[in-house]
Amino acid sequence: MHIQYTDLPEPKSLPEGATLEYATQDQDCRSLERFTIRTLNAGMRTPEIIDESRESFWIIISGEGTMTRGDETTPIRPRDLIITPPGVSHSLTAGDTPVKWFDVAFHSATWGIAADALGDGIGDPHGDHIKGKPSLVRGEELPPQEGDSCYRYPHARPHSTLDHWDQNSSEPGARAANHVHDSHEEFWYIHEGSGHVEQNGHIFEVSAGDLIGHAPGVHHTLIAEKEPIRWYCFCMNRWLMPLVKDALIEA
Repeated sequence: MHIQYTDLPEPKSLPEGATLEYATQDQDCRSLERFTIRTLNAGMRTPEIIDESRESFWIIISGEGTMTRGDETTPIRPRDLIITPPGVSHSLTAGDTPVKWFDVAFHSATWGIAADALGDGIGDPHGDHIKGKPSLVRGEELPPQEGDSCYRYPHARPHSTLDHWDQNSSEPGARAANHVHDSHEEFWYIHEGSGHVEQNGHIFEVSAGDLIGHAPGVHHTLIAEKEPIRWYCFCMNRWLMPLVKDALIEA
């Protein structure tokens, strides 16, 4: 899967802001159902949202404001990761400047299967991602996105459909993330810069705004050449993928 920013339609203009939607359906990677970049104008508030069939993951790109989930309102800042469970109302209010964020969700067809497994805390009980059940991870807890680096947002992976959300950075000349996954898909979003991606020997150009999906069994690497590349890496919970494989095929 390679969705190029240059091929995307014009953002949808709304009274409170705009949305840029990536067409993740009917791709060779099936687990990602929604990947949208949203913008909210200063002082505006989104409509209240309730998603009954999947978790929502919002990652703040820029701007500050407040996030309301149920009866709780908290401040949000750049690089914050907010996880909202199914059935919980949520909305965002921008402060004095516009707020821009990623709105990500995995396929709703998997939630009925996933809910039981996640309730039991699926995955390695001794893994380094178990930190209770936090639903907001502050971006300020992570180092700057620079140099040759990879930092993982700490969240309760055994209780979430999100396996990981990593912020990555590569300097010119580096080959990064040179690996393969046997059981799960992985997605990369190019935040800044340009370079090449190699998948099983096939090399293609990528640039800021591109979304790339890697299917199970596909060896992949990112090559930074003339300029630094900043990108995000994320995927559905790897222990869930074998359980929901058939549901994704039928969806």
